[in-house]
Amino acid sequence: MRIGNTNKVADISAYSSVVSNIAIPKVTVIFNPCAGRANRKYLLEIFSWLPGNITLIETQHPGHAREIAFRIPSTTRLFVAGGDGTINEVLNGLVDARIIGRNIPPLGIIPMGTANVLAIEIGMDFRTEAIADYVQNGVEADIFPGMANGRAFMLMAGVGADAQTVADISPRLKRWIGKGAYVWQGLITTLRGNQPAFTITANGQTTHATGVIATHAAHYAGKYILAPDASLRHHNLDIIILSATGRIAKLRYALALLCSRLSQSKDVRVIKTKEIIICSSAPNAALQIDGEAWGRLPCHVCLSDHAIRLIMPLGSATA
Repeated sequence: MRIGNTNKVADISAYSSVVSNIAIPKVTVIFNPCAGRANRKYLLEIFSWLPGNITLIETQHPGHAREIAFRIPSTTRLFVAGGDGTINEVLNGLVDARIIGRNIPPLGIIPMGTANVLAIEIGMDFRTEAIADYVQNGVEADIFPGMANGRAFMLMAGVGADAQTVADISPRLKRWIGKGAYVWQGLITTLRGNQPAFTITANGQTTHATGVIATHAAHYAGKYILAPDASLRHHNLDIIILSATGRIAKLRYALALLCSRLSQSKDVRVIKTKEIIICSSAPNAALQIDGEAWGRLPCHVCLSDHAIRLIMPLGSATA
């Protein structure tokens, strides 16, 4: 096993030139060292099951994973050791490379986040030996990511109470209690009461809503089912449109989601489309992409023209 480290973006080009003169590593792993000791130990346990040449590249600052992924050669299998936010960074680096016509490596994941929605979506087994088997034997599938105002997403983009919760959550509280931080902040957001209204244009029609989630995945916030008919392999997005107002409605929506029945609730519509525009008169309405606060409205959401090769577990229903 070969462990490498990069201190700045320029080091990646040096790394690429080095590996071009020797055996190309079969596996390259991008790892965020801020993940903590427990996740580092978990990663090393996975490595202990793997034969061959592994290159580990640690990120140094926010956005670094995107910069690294942009420069990784297509001759390796690239894995992200992190949560959905870090995966999103790497995804954007690969899409950046595809846009300028470069070949990109297949992308796999080693889940280490709070919710690990993508890992659940593709049916991963979280045991270290199972992940090692996935790293070696996972199968590739072409996936067309979503795009929100030019930023790629693998899972979803949303506005409304969920986006405001993500925007307001305390990073320190998230580190302390994990998913519980979202529950706590979500309760605060609900009790706050005031919520912006949104206008959605899709399939040639315009409608009004109090919340919108454009999803490429069936799951949300972990194991909960948001859109049972959605799939990463589909060439469209499922749009969840919430229309009720007030605190009681938000609580009702939250309980329905916890029961994986939000899409079946009254005053909730689900449409399928390849493109949607979301606007709001509220100047500070929040937008979340793959569970991270990002940007503001208006937002143009669509599917990317550029596919990435996502590594799936053998036997995955999504593959």
